Amino acid sequence: MKYFVTIWLAVVAFNCLIDATPLPEDRAKTPKEVQKINKWLGVDKNSDILKDILEVANALTKIEDNADEIDTLGTEVANDTDTLTAEVNANADNIWHNTGEIIANAGDISDNADHINFIKAVIQSIHGGDTTTKVTGEPFGTTIDTTPDPTTTEPTTTVQTTTDEPTTTVVTSTQLTTTGGSDCTIDGFEPDNNGNCFKVGDTKLNWAKALKACKALGSAILATVPNAVANIFIKGKLNGNSWIGGYDLTKEGTWKWINGDTWSFVNWKNSNDINNKDEDCAYMASSNGKWQDEACNKKMHYVCMEK
Repeated sequence: MKYFVTIWLAVVAFNCLIDATPLPEDRAKTPKEVQKINKWLGVDKNSDILKDILEVANALTKIEDNADEIDTLGTEVANDTDTLTAEVNANADNIWHNTGEIIANAGDISDNADHINFIKAVIQSIHGGDTTTKVTGEPFGTTIDTTPDPTTTEPTTTVQTTTDEPTTTVVTSTQLTTTGGSDCTIDGFEPDNNGNCFKVGDTKLNWAKALKACKALGSAILATVPNAVANIFIKGKLNGNSWIGGYDLTKEGTWKWINGDTWSFVNWKNSNDINNKDEDCAYMASSNGKWQDEACNKKMHYVCMEK
């Protein structure tokens, strides 16, 4: 209350001064009215506290005069806050949606990595890492150019002529390579008595690495199962579920053998459950010899076959 009275007195005193003859700014003496007010306030008689009080009073007056504008500004801020909150909520939904897309893309990248590993394994297994081999086209290579096989030999002919007889004898020999129908050429492989040799890997690898492991044994590849005889023979050698050479990586549901043999004999556990997007490699179950599809990056035993 005391300060409000002080403000009122200050206003009255200065109004009196303003109505009177203006004092010079460099006056050396504080007006008596001001000195009395300063004394009443308990400050030095020449103090400028009244000027500070007047500045505060003027500020309060301006605030009161602009109260409507302040209220309007407060309303605008509140509206902007509501708008900003709505935008943040909308962006939160977008962020969540984008997070889902990122997770899905991460899955696609993982799938593509499996496809790339598969292609590398196929190329190395078929072409033996030959640097003269070029594969072009789509991810699964539609054009393959290779150098001529240097091992090809033409038939050789030997002509023997005698001067005593008018006859001529011609002997022709051709270089041939044959393999016994039941003999295996790679150590550890066993014949199924139907012209095929198989070996079960004793380690667990993913499908692509299993393909490389078979190749490392010599002229071998993940096993094709051409008939029931081979299927029964392989099943009897298994110690666990094992990869075979079937895959549908190039087209979902279209199964092929890695060595290019015709896909004729099949022994699926459930032929209606082999079109799974993330399960592109085939294995044989050790329990019953039935085939199932599985994700190619899973590790299990594998069956190799001589080419």
